[in-house]
Amino acid sequence: MQRKIIFLLVLSFILTSSLLFAGTTGKLAGKVKDQDGNPVPFANVILIGFEVGIQTDNKGQYYMINIIPGTYDIQVSRGGFHPKRINGVKINLDETTIENVVLKKTSIPIEGIDVVEARVKMINKYKTDSGIGFDAKTIEEIAVDDIVGIIAIQAGAIVVNGDLHIRGGRPNEVVFSIDGMSVSDPVDGGAALTIDRDAIKDMKVMTGGFSAEFGNAQSGVVNIITKDGGKDYSGKMEFTSDHLLGENVTNSNSDVVKLALGGPVLGPLSPGLRDKFTFFFNGAANWHDSFYNEQYSINPNDDIPTLVSSWRTYEPYDPYKDRDDFWIFDLGDRNYNNYNANFKMKYTFNPTQNVTFAVRGNTYYNEPFAHAWKYALEHYARTEGGQRQYITTYNHVFNPKMNLVVKASYYQKNVEQGPRDITRDMYFAKDSLNFELITYNLPGQCSGIIYLTDDNIIGDTEEYNWTYETGDGEEEGIPFVRPGTIFGSYFDDENSEIAFKSDFEYQVNPVHGLKSGFEVKKHNIKKDRLFNPWDISQTRYDNYLNDEVPVVAYSVGDTIWVDGEPIELVKPLKCYSLDDIYNATLSASGLRDGYEADPWQGAFYIQDRMEWEGMIVNAGIRLDIWYLGGDYDIVTPQYTGSYLNSINPDSEMNSIYYLPDADPEEDPVNYKKYHDARDYYQKIKDRFETPEIMISPRLGVSHPISERSVLHFAYNYQRQLPQMQYIFTTGRPQDVIENPSANIIVGNPELEAQSTITYEAGLQYQLSEDYVLDLTAYYKNIYNYVSTQEVTDETDPNLKWNEYVSEDYGSARGIDLNIQKMLSNFFSGSVSYSLTWANGNHSETNTANLESLREFPLNWDIRNSFNLNFLFKISKGEEFYIPFTDVILPLDDFTANFTYNLSSGVPYTEVDEYNNLLEQNAEQQPYTETANLRVRKNFTFGEKTRLSLYMDIDNLFNKRNYWNVYAKTGSPYYSGNNLDFNNDGYIDDETTMVYQDFDKNPRNYSIGRSYTFGLAFSW
Repeated sequence: MQRKIIFLLVLSFILTSSLLFAGTTGKLAGKVKDQDGNPVPFANVILIGFEVGIQTDNKGQYYMINIIPGTYDIQVSRGGFHPKRINGVKINLDETTIENVVLKKTSIPIEGIDVVEARVKMINKYKTDSGIGFDAKTIEEIAVDDIVGIIAIQAGAIVVNGDLHIRGGRPNEVVFSIDGMSVSDPVDGGAALTIDRDAIKDMKVMTGGFSAEFGNAQSGVVNIITKDGGKDYSGKMEFTSDHLLGENVTNSNSDVVKLALGGPVLGPLSPGLRDKFTFFFNGAANWHDSFYNEQYSINPNDDIPTLVSSWRTYEPYDPYKDRDDFWIFDLGDRNYNNYNANFKMKYTFNPTQNVTFAVRGNTYYNEPFAHAWKYALEHYARTEGGQRQYITTYNHVFNPKMNLVVKASYYQKNVEQGPRDITRDMYFAKDSLNFELITYNLPGQCSGIIYLTDDNIIGDTEEYNWTYETGDGEEEGIPFVRPGTIFGSYFDDENSEIAFKSDFEYQVNPVHGLKSGFEVKKHNIKKDRLFNPWDISQTRYDNYLNDEVPVVAYSVGDTIWVDGEPIELVKPLKCYSLDDIYNATLSASGLRDGYEADPWQGAFYIQDRMEWEGMIVNAGIRLDIWYLGGDYDIVTPQYTGSYLNSINPDSEMNSIYYLPDADPEEDPVNYKKYHDARDYYQKIKDRFETPEIMISPRLGVSHPISERSVLHFAYNYQRQLPQMQYIFTTGRPQDVIENPSANIIVGNPELEAQSTITYEAGLQYQLSEDYVLDLTAYYKNIYNYVSTQEVTDETDPNLKWNEYVSEDYGSARGIDLNIQKMLSNFFSGSVSYSLTWANGNHSETNTANLESLREFPLNWDIRNSFNLNFLFKISKGEEFYIPFTDVILPLDDFTANFTYNLSSGVPYTEVDEYNNLLEQNAEQQPYTETANLRVRKNFTFGEKTRLSLYMDIDNLFNKRNYWNVYAKTGSPYYSGNNLDFNNDGYIDDETTMVYQDFDKNPRNYSIGRSYTFGLAFSW
């Protein structure tokens, strides 16, 4: 089987080694005619700055592929005609730009060149997909700080609870790529690597109609191209802060510092390499305490007046007390700290060959806020991690019709999480001085081991009752987490990926443009997780000692000596060393989840883009290969004994497949269970060794009706691998034998690829010289969503576990409308509206015992969403008259951007007074409204030096949006839970006060208006 895989990869390389396309460039095409409309053959067309030219054919047509997105000048010339230069031709990512040229005949040589400005193309008749592009200038001006917020401005994209959804899909269905290589997390889903927007040269967001080159995505593709350095040095320094107006204004105590620098690597040292060897670097550091910063150091005595008196001596946790400051700025770490950097070098051998190397990544360490833990944040969660990407690209343009691109990359991600100031090895320590060899050393009671805690509460608070006093003198428990409580989860995860990719493009003739490519990825997944470490399993403790440790056994009647006195044993006694008991304690501590896996992915695609005068057809097919890697290793046991710790080399089934045996005569029930499990894992072993092949046909059609209107149609069969966290898990069915009551979710290597079949039709129509309308209707059927189901053992109905399965389904349909205005009369902008229905039979993956045989609105079903993006701009040297007056506004080189979103509320499931679930997602939260404003004033010194001052106002109208409501009341402030604990019809005021405070979780609603000020200096 492995030979077959190698053969397929070699065959793919042979098929694609000469003609490649990477999805990171654009295309230029057009016709050259004379003033009488006749074609001009063999005219020279040169793309200035791209260093490549081409001649028109005998029909006056020309086309160039593999052009880096940006703005270029074109020069066209031929003997007998006056040369012409067109400035400002925009090349967009993954699109064809049409630039037709008219040359004037001349019989006498004329000095000079006709220079004209390129007319902005409002309609792209060659576009067969849906989506919108953003260049660096647009990204800089827009009043949104992060990439996800920029994406959500367009029709079809929404953000729910921080997750990006496109056209009704789940958040893990959006693929992010940087410079042609994916940075999405294949294990846990979502975009893993963050990049600062100053590093982005061009970004395209595709919401539908994907061509065959884009795979492993069901809902959307975000394609980002980063900046390159130029022959001259340039740079930028920027600083922003949101707390300059003082503490009384909503702020997160945020400060951001950015630096960007680009230019020739050697500079004056080697003038000959000035244009050939360039670099670009940018980095950003973001420190903030979040908008909940004031709640990190709350004293429960101030919040709960009736707290029992013993707490009066308690000193609450204050994370800010040891901070140094300079003027109004805190120094050192804050609650959230994020650093990212991007470095890119490019070497151009000649106009047709170049190589690029880039390294980028981000590091973070955060101490988040949780409302229920607000009095116990001292040992709440701390998360740190980072991502790295190293990528090398070789680009060879054989001629303007053919090019080769080869990419290789290494991507790595790590995440660590645990309680603050408590390390993983602090729970248990050896105490050899107090260890007694001859004693009953039970779990949690060994005299030779120091236990940090046995009830997950440490410090002086163990001595206090976490209660408040009611008006009648009774004491009641407090719903908030008790001070001193330790966060009970540890994560130490690491994922890495080595990828090799090769793509091609070959323009065979004016009609046919072929593209093909392949990609191979090898993943390495390591997970090591621990939950509730103070919970020591007696079963695993005994199994470790009985299976792994040699013992000294004493029988009934034996005499042993303790403290110099003889003792006759009345029951058997086994003695273990301190090291043995310590290791047994570690083995039995908590619930474990740890494994290592090495799956593979591969893909091959081929497509033909056919361009006729009245129709453009983009037809292709994609083949994806998924190989799980033969087997995977369980690193640590979750519920059972130590025999699972290591691989058994003598077993036919190593690692996960190894099972202990039972005697068929003495123990027929367990014999049947174990051999059923053995058969089950033999089936899984076969699945691990068999590659899964997925085929996805793609078709897109564009039909220009006129110069002002274009219809487009698309049919997509999109396939996406299920997240690998559902395939590789520690839990297995046989774990239930040892722990019948455990809630075990078993991974399933037989999960099928998630599939979406999409139909869409759209219209582009140019309303006027500056306005264009884009209307798209779509329908999607979604199959093989991952969910869970309860499985019952065939031989013992009392043994049950949950298993991941590919049985969920969904559908999405809607209409996306976008109206865009190009810059004229001092303003530009867009208006978008989405009408969406997102239905399915489950909103969550973990759906055990929540069966649903009908579709209902999913949790992200936002029915209506309206977006407005308005830019007012006075360029340098321009004059703007205040409307209805003759007064000139005393500003130039000034911009103001206003963004506004109005959306329906998300659905939720109501419960009755007895907390019984009513109709699924039949209720809807109130609508949300968000407005942001960015005002910028530039001061220019010379040609390239600029100082910019700007202000961002978030939540301009100070609207209180509801992000979450309680199912019983529909309110974000009041749960409606019954507080009559004594069932006597009376609820005292103290209880009402405590539980009202508990219900008012600030994460349920938005913050108030906030102001951020920024200063940027660029040269």
